Amino acid sequence: MLERCVNLALFRHDASHVYELPFEKDARYRCCQTYGGTRSHHGDSHFSVDFWMPIGSIICAARSGCVVRSLDANELPSDGCNSIRVCHDDFSVACYAHIRLNGALVSDGEWVDVGQPIALSGNTGCSGRPHLHFHVQTSYDKTRVPTLFRTSVGVLGMLIDNEFYSQTDVSVRPPNEESDNHRMQRRTGGLFSRLLASLSPVPADA
Repeated sequence: MLERCVNLALFRHDASHVYELPFEKDARYRCCQTYGGTRSHHGDSHFSVDFWMPIGSIICAARSGCVVRSLDANELPSDGCNSIRVCHDDFSVACYAHIRLNGALVSDGEWVDVGQPIALSGNTGCSGRPHLHFHVQTSYDKTRVPTLFRTSVGVLGMLIDNEFYSQTDVSVRPPNEESDNHRMQRRTGGLFSRLLASLSPVPADA
């Protein structure tokens, strides 16, 4: 209990952080379900975003961080959901879900930079059509939180269903990305193993 309280005090989610879209900078994908979507983004899953993607599309890190879970052993929708989870320097965790069998391009404990390819999209888990599910959650109570996205039309606090989105050149890093690696190493120490053990599986209806 004491450790959880310390984590809560020291690693508060940074709601002002601007995320890149979770795919290649020259790609363009349709948002098929935004916050509060009636198909599955309700209740605890409210702050989640889905993008239609053909199987095998490249998924990129929306923010720098350390991979705390890499799962790609499932093949069919009925087998369960494959996903990549990345912990950021404020201890929030991004989830990239429904990736294909053997679609992970990174491993547990690996550091990833914003814009780096981390997985290939798929159709695993509860998924009626190939797509990428993305959400960010706090690590201490697993509450999903809203995210700001940098897009070709500016920074957006909410994407719109059925609209296509692309991103700006992520090779030009915003200031809050430049020191992520240093801050992560300085602040976290060996807590990743405990964080990995505490993470819950991706819900079947993500």
